[in-house]
Amino acid sequence: MICILTVFTRCNKCHSEEYGDKTFTQTELNIVPYIGSEKLTFKDSQGDSICYSGQGRTSEMNEKHDQDGLDDKGCSGNYRQVQSVNILFTSDNSDSAIHIKLFYDYPFGVTKNDTYMEIVFGSTDYYSHYTFWGEYSYDANNIMSPKSYGLQGISSVSAHYDTLTLINKTFYSVYELTVSAVNENTQKVYYSISKGIVGFKRKTGAIWYLD
Repeated sequence: MICILTVFTRCNKCHSEEYGDKTFTQTELNIVPYIGSEKLTFKDSQGDSICYSGQGRTSEMNEKHDQDGLDDKGCSGNYRQVQSVNILFTSDNSDSAIHIKLFYDYPFGVTKNDTYMEIVFGSTDYYSHYTFWGEYSYDANNIMSPKSYGLQGISSVSAHYDTLTLINKTFYSVYELTVSAVNENTQKVYYSISKGIVGFKRKTGAIWYLD
């Protein structure tokens, strides 16, 4: 009886393998030009301003598994430590905030463009009162529409402009980022790899540009 129990235990033991850490290259990190201490001022056509102050750029490693939940043997699968990067800007005169996050869509795959950038306009509480929530695939030189559904609505890169003038200021190599969820008050975000967020457009039609 002891021998049978020993064999049974060995047959059902989970065999998980730890892979090497998954971290961003410097080129992948450069998709977000902020160091986290900048001050961003956006103006509209009336001269009104919205000011944001950087609250830091943080990096963390978290354990991720190559499957969701447990398999039929109660095992969680192989795993690795995976990097994510967060940048936060908070408004100087309201409770609004801009969250930017870099993460891996599936850190065990071998396909290209599994690096993602998430942009959220909302409150300092990440998951409430947001007005824009988009996730976009990217590589060293391009930002692209994601291959799958984002957390909130469908994100897309609707245009790329070599030159874009917002009210009275001109920017270069700008991506127009959109989300199709019906509750998004911010309709479009304009993003430059070299400068970050250079403007945004509300559903009311109001345009704000980086001063």
